[in-house]
Amino acid sequence: MKTKVSVVKCSDYDQDKVNQAVKEAFNLIGGIDELVRRGDKVLLVVNLLQPKKPEEGITTHPTVVNAVCEILNDVGAEIWIGGSSGSATFGGTSEALKICGMEEVAEKYGAKVINFDKTEVVEIKDIQNNKLKNFFIAKPTTEADLVISAPKLKSHALVKFTGAIKNFYGVIPGAGKAQGHAIANTEEKCLLILLKYLS
Repeated sequence: MKTKVSVVKCSDYDQDKVNQAVKEAFNLIGGIDELVRRGDKVLLVVNLLQPKKPEEGITTHPTVVNAVCEILNDVGAEIWIGGSSGSATFGGTSEALKICGMEEVAEKYGAKVINFDKTEVVEIKDIQNNKLKNFFIAKPTTEADLVISAPKLKSHALVKFTGAIKNFYGVIPGAGKAQGHAIANTEEKCLLILLKYLS
């Protein structure tokens, strides 16, 4: 299977500019109609590392989530917005969903807000892996018809930079991320197992 990637430049977080850029990005890979049908449950996995305001550049910017939600809303999808901060520090995921602007966007589109730290989990096993033989992911990722990574592009100590693929590490709730770091020592090993399961 060939992977399609689109890259669209956007000069700032002006909502109109972001909307246009996100629409163009979807169109370049065949359009939203290729991915979503009316009534599909679509989960946006957002970066909620800490409960910080969008302008601090730590988490997914709400204008990007808003732009994706607008497109999904237009095709009649059921929208879910979820994530896990990975730590109870500064109020954890519940506080991050508020401060990072996700709850406000969700309210605008009637989207379901999901705190992965408070959902049921599903165990992922890979006994052939020599480092990480099992871990847990948030159950909603297995219940959605489509999962979209809505990341924050930024630097990262272990993998140089974090983006759309690394953002899927966020489906591992709470302290499970730190355990994965400790066992596998690089996130690439965790992500390979995770992506194999989600694909």
